[in-house]
Amino acid sequence: MSDTIDNILSCIASRFDDFPNRACQIEIAKAQTSLTCYGDNYNLAVALRAAHQLTLSDTENTIGGGASGPIVSKREGSVGITFAAGESGSAAESTGNKDLKQTSYGRWLMSLSNASCPGIYRAGIGVC
Repeated sequence: MSDTIDNILSCIASRFDDFPNRACQIEIAKAQTSLTCYGDNYNLAVALRAAHQLTLSDTENTIGGGASGPIVSKREGSVGITFAAGESGSAAESTGNKDLKQTSYGRWLMSLSNASCPGIYRAGIGVC
């Protein structure tokens, strides 16, 4: 993928275009993403990781820190929201993968990782 990380992030998650910590999250995502592993998909991988981190950051700021997992129920009368319980996973599964399961961007990154460097992912080391 030859487009810039910033353009890809705008394409997949335009709601974060005006977020004040967007550039910082992109830099953090770069530091956490392997060019060797993703090769031509590196920019997409960084954009997905940044979108994942921004989504978690937005959720914490909107709902209150500590809430995690996908929303499984909502209620209107007397408000209310319920998050899915954390997944136990296998002993070989990394903490990073459990974190990535919390957003659609993280799950997309896991899928891209599996396609880009399957030996690393299947060994339970986590997303490269």
